[in-house]
Amino acid sequence: MDSGNQTPADQVKFNDTHSTFVTVSASADGGVPLLEPGEVVGEKYKIIKLLGHGGMGSVYQVEQIFFRQLFALKTLTGQNFPDVAIRRFQKEAQAASKLNHPNLVRAYDFGILGTHQPFFVMDLIEGENLSEYSKRVGTLSIEEVLRIFIPVCFALGYAHSEGIVHRDIKPGNIMLDKSSGENETYIPKVVDFGIAKLTDDEGGNSVNLTRTGEIFGTPLYMSPEQCMGTKIDHRTDIYSIGCVMYEALTGAPPFHGDNALNLMLKHQSETPPTLKEASMGREFPEALEQIVAKTLAKNPDERYQSLIDLSEDLAILQRGQTDETANITVSKTVPHFLRTSPTTEKSFPKALIITVALACLAVGFGLGALVGFVLMPKPKPVVVEKYVQRAVDMNTLHDDLNDLGSTPIVTVQGKGPTAIRLYKFPKAFSIGMFATIDSKTGKASERQEARGTHVIPFDHTVFFLVRKTDLDKYPQLLKGFGDYDVNFLEIQNDNRKGDMVAHNPDVVFDAALAYCATWKALVNLAAYDTALSDVGLRCLQDVPYLLNLEITNTRCTADAFRNLKNFPNLADAGIGAMKDGKTLLPALSKSKILHTINMAKLDLTDKDVIQFANVKTLVQVNLQENFKITNASIEALKDLPELKALHTAGTAITPAAIPALAAMNKLNAISIDRKYWTAKDAQRLQTIFPKALIVGCYYDEDRKELQTWEWKKEL
Repeated sequence: MDSGNQTPADQVKFNDTHSTFVTVSASADGGVPLLEPGEVVGEKYKIIKLLGHGGMGSVYQVEQIFFRQLFALKTLTGQNFPDVAIRRFQKEAQAASKLNHPNLVRAYDFGILGTHQPFFVMDLIEGENLSEYSKRVGTLSIEEVLRIFIPVCFALGYAHSEGIVHRDIKPGNIMLDKSSGENETYIPKVVDFGIAKLTDDEGGNSVNLTRTGEIFGTPLYMSPEQCMGTKIDHRTDIYSIGCVMYEALTGAPPFHGDNALNLMLKHQSETPPTLKEASMGREFPEALEQIVAKTLAKNPDERYQSLIDLSEDLAILQRGQTDETANITVSKTVPHFLRTSPTTEKSFPKALIITVALACLAVGFGLGALVGFVLMPKPKPVVVEKYVQRAVDMNTLHDDLNDLGSTPIVTVQGKGPTAIRLYKFPKAFSIGMFATIDSKTGKASERQEARGTHVIPFDHTVFFLVRKTDLDKYPQLLKGFGDYDVNFLEIQNDNRKGDMVAHNPDVVFDAALAYCATWKALVNLAAYDTALSDVGLRCLQDVPYLLNLEITNTRCTADAFRNLKNFPNLADAGIGAMKDGKTLLPALSKSKILHTINMAKLDLTDKDVIQFANVKTLVQVNLQENFKITNASIEALKDLPELKALHTAGTAITPAAIPALAAMNKLNAISIDRKYWTAKDAQRLQTIFPKALIVGCYYDEDRKELQTWEWKKEL
């Protein structure tokens, strides 16, 4: 039987199987290695030992002299190598340095040896590759295959979003890193981007060191289009993932051949056996058979179109594998305010929903979606909190980085009313901000850095804020939270420049939400003004109690929003600037519990707003930057009994609507537009509502956004 890292010998042109590195000694084929133990490279990396040697490259274990940290150093081997080899080596370093994901090996440094060979320094992997692991333990269980391939798919999907196609996915290039936390056996990591295709360089020009007709890859796992030497894209990696998954499940790749040419012809023309047939009768879930078959479609258009989609289907299958135990501990571990006893877990009293949703508004945690819909112009960039600079012990830093995402952040201690949750954040650095609400008194704590150890009563509500800059540095930071550890989550874009949601998608937000897919106690998500997309939103599709969702000015669409399990029961819906957001309004207007709705920038008319005249639970309404809305909308909404905040800047609502506004006797926040209102008009409105916040705005045509109008200075 062909093993995962073997390449049939033949003269057909394809690259050599790339060596992968593990922490065992190896010797170079040519006798003396290029670099000797004890030698110092780049004035800061001391060679410890040779880890692997193959093709034209060698990998060494090195120590960074100043920080005493271990890394891997890769360099070209020998004295004579073509320019194309140097360019491909540089491209591998470029790809590895560009990618920052917990399941990808990252490069940190690049240089040239005195003998003119290039080198780069990357993460050191302590473990074995999937091919070696499979040989040692045999055919893998479905559960283990899912545990390996879901993060691999997310990692490669992230690489694709950065314009990088791997092109040589095989068992030998999936490492199982044993340097994980004590609660994980290994962490899968994709390595060796040596023949990766960078689809776009920084200037937007195609970067391609190959010519049409050349073939690169490992024939056991190459896509049909790769075998033909025709143009390829990210979907070639999807096919290769299918081949590797097939082998992990059955013990053999989907096709065998006497030589490379015969093997590549089979990829183009033959249909592989089913998983059951290939494994001599082993039973597989039908969903898994279909998933693998779809990845192996000959036509790229018939495969999964993204690895994120594939990972989501695998995650659904994974949850199905554990359904029998999924709800065993719900009654014991779900936070106090979500407990439904004596009713069943699936029921959720509407009064309780409204109570929880309204409680959010009083927290004052800095969550813009939760504090009175702070929808007036915001300063840019937004920075909620600056980190306090502290001296950090390097050993502590190293331990914290290893533990983050590998060990649980929260442990429960005690039973009954005295039970507590122990939050162990990293000691060396902060991963965000958190606060709590006492479920008995409703009192909110001061927000604090998520750093060090904190004891929180078990029945308190937990708020967590994570910044984009944190996610950039620590992509796995949300992985350490369990299903019941966070109730309110805000993902903040704290380093945006201009409109971050326009032409530069950033998958860090989507990848973060992948870790939240099982959070059963997540009630609120706020991710406004970010590049969050449908990929991330779909990760939350089955979260059972997601009641408040503020994703205004993101890349999410109405379809993904509508498919959320709890969409009909939302108490807070922020859909401003959403593509096709108007199509959600008919369903939302039928809600019996909706208290907050953000409909900014949806090109609404009065007819759209009038739908909400009978939603008597509404407390806050945002109509900003809908330029067609007139006083007719105010007339329609004037009888809403609980309305407290109404934002109309950027609409055609005029002072003629003051009598209708006066009928809304609970209003305590109103925004108006200078285009139609004078300072005297604003003063008149203030007289009617002496305790209300009257916010003046004007629309800046150049900046395409609302700006503050200080109307009191004009009196």
